[in-house]
Amino acid sequence: MPGQSTRLANSKYRRGTILGLTVAEVFILLLFLLMLVFLVLSQEQTQQLNQQEQDLQRLESLEEFRDTWEDSLSGIETPDEIVALTRWRNSIGNTQSNETEQLLAQLAQSEQERGAAEAELGKVVEENGRLLDESTKQQEELDEQKNYIADLEQQNQHLYAQTEEQRILREKGQNPPCWYEAVAAANGGTREKALYLFDIAVFDQHMIVRQRPIPPGGAFDDSNRTYVEEAENLPLEEIRYGMPLTDSEMEESLRPIYDAGKESRVRSYSCVFFVRVWDETSQFAKERWQQAHDRVLEGLFGTFTIRDEQWQSQ
Repeated sequence: MPGQSTRLANSKYRRGTILGLTVAEVFILLLFLLMLVFLVLSQEQTQQLNQQEQDLQRLESLEEFRDTWEDSLSGIETPDEIVALTRWRNSIGNTQSNETEQLLAQLAQSEQERGAAEAELGKVVEENGRLLDESTKQQEELDEQKNYIADLEQQNQHLYAQTEEQRILREKGQNPPCWYEAVAAANGGTREKALYLFDIAVFDQHMIVRQRPIPPGGAFDDSNRTYVEEAENLPLEEIRYGMPLTDSEMEESLRPIYDAGKESRVRSYSCVFFVRVWDETSQFAKERWQQAHDRVLEGLFGTFTIRDEQWQSQ
């Protein structure tokens, strides 16, 4: 009995297995196999997606290329046309290569010509520098000649002025009067009578100057100004009238009047003013009179000594 029960149990167990495996084990095995299949399929699908992405990128690149060359390749449909296009492209490449070589040759020739032109320009610049130096030297020589001519003209003008002054002095005398009036001469012509600027009295220890009225008229044969107008340019207001002056004070005070006449600031030639002089020295001081008259007054003016008119003190 026990043995029969064991055989019955084993028989039932065998009926619940497949190939020695239980249903659960078979199910697990199938599930594992399905998972392997799904994994393989997933990898293949991933590879296909990657390939599709790469193809899509190539297609986009081709689309861009097609957009670039679409106008040029729009009429090409057959392989013969593609071959003709390739030959045309190669011919263009050869033509461009030849043109490039020609351009390079022309560029090299241009560089040579430019170098020659620069060398020629350098010679021209050097020649211009030499000509400029010569021109500068000639200009300096010309300036020197101009200065020499100007000096000669100035000397000629000075000589002419001296000659004219000598001519006038020969006609008018050695010290012609600055102020004068034309009067009839004994020979039937005219002569210049001096008009006096000051009255001066000589005393034993001093001298006194008295101003005279400015004479009317003017030396119209030598100037368009009147004597009054000429007197405005003389330092007459600086003279100390009516005051006792020593010989040195007298000379210092009246020297500007003398200089104005001698430096041709009154007439167009050298001249002197004339004054009337009184001898008011004592009887035993005639040497004093001689010294004051001859050395001081006649060194500054033309003098005329008054003997028949008494000196009037102001």
